[in-house]
Amino acid sequence: MKETMKVVAIVDDHKVEAKQVAMPGIETGKITVKINACALCTWEQRIFIRESKMPLPFVGGHELVGEIYAVGEGIESEKYPVGQKVVVRLIGACGTCYYCRRGSKICAPRAM
Repeated sequence: MKETMKVVAIVDDHKVEAKQVAMPGIETGKITVKINACALCTWEQRIFIRESKMPLPFVGGHELVGEIYAVGEGIESEKYPVGQKVVVRLIGACGTCYYCRRGSKICAPRAM
């Protein structure tokens, strides 16, 4: 039986539901993180009020803290041990804003 995890999904205009879904497999070159806390930013808020028309159901959360749950093949487990606490930011830099053009690491691109 495949492991499952809990998620909170935006399912309609101003409506969310807690769901039990299959846990994704451990991919080569990737780290699986058990999420302990997750921030929801204005992007998720815009999806929640349907200002941003992302397909539903939508599971947000790209700013999170947790601990390493598993490491895929090719990841140095000594450098990234299971159980290590981590902070994750999943949105990459835009490459065009003021901060990116100057080589800063603080880009926060406006999502869709």
